[in-house]
Amino acid sequence: MPILLFLIDTSASMNQRAYLGTSYLDIAKGAVEIFMKLRARDPASRGDRYMLVTFDEPPYCIKCKAIFSGPHCRHSRRDQPLSHYSLL
Repeated sequence: MPILLFLIDTSASMNQRAYLGTSYLDIAKGAVEIFMKLRARDPASRGDRYMLVTFDEPPYCIKCKAIFSGPHCRHSRRDQPLSHYSLL
């Protein structure tokens, strides 16, 4: 039963736009979404557990604990706002 950890940067720098106008945070969220959809197709993924962690201060950095499976993490990830600011 693997635990797949997604570490997402939620600093203000992730609000930058790529050349097509999509924010870096939206690109990161999309990458996690695509990975989870592709992984769900694999029969070996039935026991997978997911954990979503951000760069917030502990304990607020854990957005989705490893005991949850896919659908719970999808809801947590979709609504993830920018939470702290960097000097970059």
